[in-house]
Amino acid sequence: MPVEDPKAGNILEKIAARTRERVEAEKQEVPLAQMAERARAAAAAELAASPDGAFAFPFEAALRAPGMSFICEVKKASPSKGLISPEFDPVAIAREYEAAGAAAVSCLTEPFWFQGADEYLTAIAGSVGIPVLRKDFVVDEYMVYQARAIGAAAVLLICSILNDEQLKAYVSLAHELGLTALVEAYEPEEVPRAIAAGARVVGVNNRDLRTFEVDFGRSIDLRPMVGPERVFVSESGVETRADVARLETAGVDAVLIGETLMRAPDKRAMLDDLRGVGEKGTAAPAAAASAPTPAAGDPAPAGPRVKLCGLWRDEDVDAVLEAAPDYCGFVVDFPRSHRSVTPERAIELGCALAESGITRVGVFVDEDPETIELLVLAEAIDAVQLHGHEDEAYVRGLRELLDTTALGRAARIIQAFKVRSADDLAAAENSAADLVLLDNGQGTGEAFDWSLLAVDAPTRPARPFILAGGLTPENVASAIAAARPFGVDMSSGIESPAADGSPAKDAQKMIDAVAAVRAAGKE
Repeated sequence: MPVEDPKAGNILEKIAARTRERVEAEKQEVPLAQMAERARAAAAAELAASPDGAFAFPFEAALRAPGMSFICEVKKASPSKGLISPEFDPVAIAREYEAAGAAAVSCLTEPFWFQGADEYLTAIAGSVGIPVLRKDFVVDEYMVYQARAIGAAAVLLICSILNDEQLKAYVSLAHELGLTALVEAYEPEEVPRAIAAGARVVGVNNRDLRTFEVDFGRSIDLRPMVGPERVFVSESGVETRADVARLETAGVDAVLIGETLMRAPDKRAMLDDLRGVGEKGTAAPAAAASAPTPAAGDPAPAGPRVKLCGLWRDEDVDAVLEAAPDYCGFVVDFPRSHRSVTPERAIELGCALAESGITRVGVFVDEDPETIELLVLAEAIDAVQLHGHEDEAYVRGLRELLDTTALGRAARIIQAFKVRSADDLAAAENSAADLVLLDNGQGTGEAFDWSLLAVDAPTRPARPFILAGGLTPENVASAIAAARPFGVDMSSGIESPAADGSPAKDAQKMIDAVAAVRAAGKE
């Protein structure tokens, strides 16, 4: 693996030159016409499966979700640092990113300096439900067709190595194939070029590839030039929560993070740290809800998050402490449910779990926002789950209310959707909530058609989701394999008949449920 001296000329020009040689060799194996045919066939298949006959552009859609979006990079090596990941499993890394709530994956396919491969991207795209960016040094239309053919949802176009005619042609071709073009600028004069080429997603590289120095002032200074109608991505050099916070303040929509995550032994915990999960007043991005911060030295759980819901007895609190899920929930002031508790009782239960590290969720059905605010101010809940007929205006109003509470605590909002058809999933996709929960109803204990959420299903939402409805310790692994959710939520499936015959939480089932999810996450 070669390691270039950053002072030995412009490494970007060297990579581009070698890429041109590589493309010419690849054309000998698969001619341009054949590669274009493969790409157009993949695009046609997507259109045929689309409910409205249009491309979904999932990469762009994921980055337009509220809050900061994280594009997490799968990268084996780099020109300046050499080998980054000796034990490199691209699919496992991508799955870890997905489970952590990444909006998208970036996969290096450049084989010489970055030791990437097209096969890595194809394997990742077939294994995760979030969109994948082909990160390479596009110098020929052949590579745009190639990106579509190998399974990418987006392609990187770098202004520094393309002229205006190439930029415009490649952006247009990408859109024609259903690919998002992430057009990267570095110099200020490159931003108008990207916009003129038709870019809907513009990135600014904070790293000068001539010196490898990082300056976040690049993104901050150039952000206003892109305008609010386009997605703005800050690329390279993000290492700390302070870096992310600085970019958030500047109005950046998404960050692309590579080496920081690749070197982290626990990528999920690192991504939580970068989001500021656990910080007072810091909201999580739409791609993921709040998660408990692991105790010092403790690894974050692998795989999907698990929520045990419907606690109402003191013994339920003891049981959930032993089971140690990521989330627990209380159904507040909903008499139709046998699990319902009063707001006062919810405060008692929530405060009993205050030091547990488990994210406490208040579940509400068409509740007065002031009642919800009361529980947040009492520090009884960390997140709010809406399970009624709350519309977008309600969600946005509640968000504004909770963001301005006296304590400055930004409780996360989870909105539940009863899934009957693709239309319900489309509504969930567009929710203003931080996270969505997909269910069969209000505690029915029945599952809906999980095939709607399959990785290759056109109905699958581009954003992460919690899966609920009919889940038990026995079937939750199958549900995770079928739907690959961000998290799972169980309530009736962790209950057994009490002495009087009424359903009650079963401590052993709660332990078994968490164990089953953890085991599924390792597979």
